[in-house]
Amino acid sequence: MAMVWSNPAAIAAYKDKVNVIKGAASTGTEANALGAADGLDLRNFDAVEVAVEAGGAMTAGNLQAYVMNPATGQWNRAPGLDLAVAAANSQAYPAVQLQGLQGRLAYLPNGLGIASNVYMGGIPRRALIGF
Repeated sequence: MAMVWSNPAAIAAYKDKVNVIKGAASTGTEANALGAADGLDLRNFDAVEVAVEAGGAMTAGNLQAYVMNPATGQWNRAPGLDLAVAAANSQAYPAVQLQGLQGRLAYLPNGLGIASNVYMGGIPRRALIGF
């Protein structure tokens, strides 16, 4: 089953973030079935905060990164942005650098062994340089 992406009101106004989204995974491994509006729109962001949370202990695995090419709408694997997940109930990644990426970014759980939620918050350039 595909991840379900949303922008819940409870997290939409998260401090200093222009856009915060939630991806709900019903299994510990999600296939790439990403649509045009899934993931985080990268406009105006130089970094992203990512967190993964589950209702119980996840097995060690990773969050696989996918980037949408804005010119073609095609989602492509971006293994250089993958994030390792430890065997725990939750894990956070405070500032994943995007290094000029454009389009959209999505993280899909792989090998976590349990349903989870992935939260992504864009960090504007001004937040990284202290403005």
